[in-house]
Amino acid sequence: MNPRTILAALVAAASVVALVFQVPDGAPDAVPAPPTSDRLDRSATEPAPEVGPVARAGQVGTKRSPGTGGGPAPVEARRLTVQEGAAEMSAYLERASAVGDLAPMAAMVSGDAAVAEPLAARAEALRTSSDPLLRARGILLLLGLGRLRLEDWIDVLEQEPDPTGRELLVRHLPPVGSLERDRLLDAVFARIATDPAPSVRLASIDALPGGLPAALEANLLSALRQDAEPEVRERIALYLREAPSPRVETVQALLASARDAGETPAVRRASIVALLSLDRGAPGLLEAAGSSEVALRAMRGAISAAADRG
Repeated sequence: MNPRTILAALVAAASVVALVFQVPDGAPDAVPAPPTSDRLDRSATEPAPEVGPVARAGQVGTKRSPGTGGGPAPVEARRLTVQEGAAEMSAYLERASAVGDLAPMAAMVSGDAAVAEPLAARAEALRTSSDPLLRARGILLLLGLGRLRLEDWIDVLEQEPDPTGRELLVRHLPPVGSLERDRLLDAVFARIATDPAPSVRLASIDALPGGLPAALEANLLSALRQDAEPEVRERIALYLREAPSPRVETVQALLASARDAGETPAVRRASIVALLSLDRGAPGLLEAAGSSEVALRAMRGAISAAADRG
């Protein structure tokens, strides 16, 4: 089911909308009912039936009669109340693979109480689901509807017991203004520093914006040295290559990681890639730190050769 078509239909009419469902041959012509279970369909990617164009009064769509090879047969247009439409929308959003669309699409109907209220009620129900992914989806819908503040989102993130739910939340951060940006970054860094699940720490690094304040970049350097998961350390090194104004401490930490014979080859190579990238953006950076592009490229070749042998 195409969510944008649903939204266009819901917003177009104050009380009743008409949708034409294009039904595949051999399939029932009925509108699929919203799921009765709160479990996420683990096949995950099976698309819902597509919605045809919004019908005008008295207009119907067409489909080919199954098995006849003849001309098109009429497809019945079913009229949905706004409440039914909201239920259909929430059912779609529970199954949608594009999770990043949840909050923006909910925001599109947040000003229409007739649609937003039943959608918010469904989202609240999802918050109590036994499925962590559905719990996270409920939170994202409520964020889009403007029903949760940043502090509410942070509380949910801290209290979510399942790493898959925490990962989904940090991959889709709530929109915030400039006054709340630091508070949001603090919450993301708390996941990097303390979350027991490597997948959540990785997702938190991916969620970071560029141009971190010096204090937060120092925290990231600490994680580069201390995180127990090599993949997390590698991801941090690759993130640091985009630093717009690299600090001396950042260059030194990356050099120490690159030169550490006890570090994994992947992390050492990522640190070298970051250093070379930073030096291209600020020529002379490596020389000031006591290294050079030639030395780093030679080191990278030696690391790769050793890894191939061993």
